Amino acid sequence: QTEFYKNTPDGLIGNEDCGQMSAWYVLSAMGFYQVTPGINLYNNGNPLFSKNIFYLENGKNFPINASKILDKNPYNLYQKNLKLRKKVNKEMETHTKITDESYKYFLGFSMNEEKKRFQIEKYIGITENKIVINPIIHGGSTSFQKSKTVPITSSQKNITIYFTTDGIEPTSKSTKYTKPLIINESQTVKAIAYNNTGKMSFVTKAIYKKMAHDWAVKLNSSYEQMYDGGGGLGLIDGIRGDTNWRKGNWQGYQKNDLDVTIDLKMPTIISIVTVGFLQDTRAWIVAPKQMIVEVSDDGVHYQTVSDTKNFLAIEDLNPQVKNVSTTFTPTKTRYVRIKAMQYGKLPAWHESPGGDTHLFVDEIEIK
Repeated sequence: QTEFYKNTPDGLIGNEDCGQMSAWYVLSAMGFYQVTPGINLYNNGNPLFSKNIFYLENGKNFPINASKILDKNPYNLYQKNLKLRKKVNKEMETHTKITDESYKYFLGFSMNEEKKRFQIEKYIGITENKIVINPIIHGGSTSFQKSKTVPITSSQKNITIYFTTDGIEPTSKSTKYTKPLIINESQTVKAIAYNNTGKMSFVTKAIYKKMAHDWAVKLNSSYEQMYDGGGGLGLIDGIRGDTNWRKGNWQGYQKNDLDVTIDLKMPTIISIVTVGFLQDTRAWIVAPKQMIVEVSDDGVHYQTVSDTKNFLAIEDLNPQVKNVSTTFTPTKTRYVRIKAMQYGKLPAWHESPGGDTHLFVDEIEIK
């Protein structure tokens, strides 16, 4: 907390989940917080202030007092209600009680130098009909080049895992998991867990796709870390993004141009290069103004085989994927370098004039 929230320019790092961390800190500093969103309960903690008052929208107020709050008394030994009309749960408050019945209560804490943990499991734990937790498939990224090792685990004891790799739903009659799977082809792995009473979990599913080539990819410019699109190999893995770019699969650049070199591993005759770009002008994502394709035999000396410009107008506000395909004289080469130039600054008519555009790319095909 002290490192994140300081009275300095770097006291708030990043976008901190759009305010959620600030909300957590403010409420926790007052002594309680909604640990599970959507549930009408607040877990009580250790307040930092001796007195707080919430002025509610309904005109009422909800006081919070913490006696004996000193540096040597940081822990909440017990929490008590000082109004006797109704008993307040020691461990948690309900939102309704605070907002609708606040005139009956105020929240009181007594602080102590020894730490005491509240036993709240009886309020939020599952004591009957315990569920079987889904097994976890630890396969990493979806795409791979040669082979992939896929372990499957469960966090529970006395669990047996069964799996399939042919798309069929697994049951207790499927193959029993005993060791990590070795995948050499594109496959869909499904797994299910059973406990010793025969109760089963839901099915966990993971899709793995083998790349069509063992090419190497070198990124000559830096992408935005929040839009990595799977890194270098993500540009040739066959997995495409769509107009809902928030789901991922797009590699994003801002201020930097796209500059990538693909090593075909051996001299190959090529004549077509296709690159997928995204345009969503309202979100600052604009197709590049120019794309250049260069080839080389040694990876040092390049010659240009294609130079295309202005293939999508920034005024086109429809979110869309633009596959830019360029054809040139069949050429035998090993290295292919692709450069795509940023559009530049957003125009005056845009909601954010003068802002730097983003360039989003997802897949490169070479034929």
